[in-house]
Amino acid sequence: MLGDAVAGDKAIEANNMIAEAGDAVSRAESESRLKGLDEAKSQLSKANNAYGTGSFQEAIAAAKAATELANAATKMPVTVTATPTVATATTPATTETVSTPTFPSSTIAIAAVGIAVLVAVGALVTLRQGKRTEIQEPQRTP
Repeated sequence: MLGDAVAGDKAIEANNMIAEAGDAVSRAESESRLKGLDEAKSQLSKANNAYGTGSFQEAIAAAKAATELANAATKMPVTVTATPTVATATTPATTETVSTPTFPSSTIAIAAVGIAVLVAVGALVTLRQGKRTEIQEPQRTP
């Protein structure tokens, strides 16, 4: 009778730990923390299998490991690579390959800001010169 109560307590504990591990895995997925998450899913599957066979201690250990791994999962690094565009022109006798350079978007943004600053400075200089000519009209003497 006492053994059944202990087994029942372990079953409840294992069930709660598995649910907690499942929540940790779901949370990591929703936060795009995918690096290391496969191992957490593997441990969660192991915990469910152990629970199904009545190996509650093994289920608890695997569920704890799954929770820890899911909580430790990190976002995958994002890598962006720029590749030059290559255009190929063919004629019956020869093939000619022309490479077109590409610029990173940050370079284009900096150039656009630079042009905008130059236009603004030019407009200010023009306006200030116009005001000076209006002010510097010759004075008449009586």
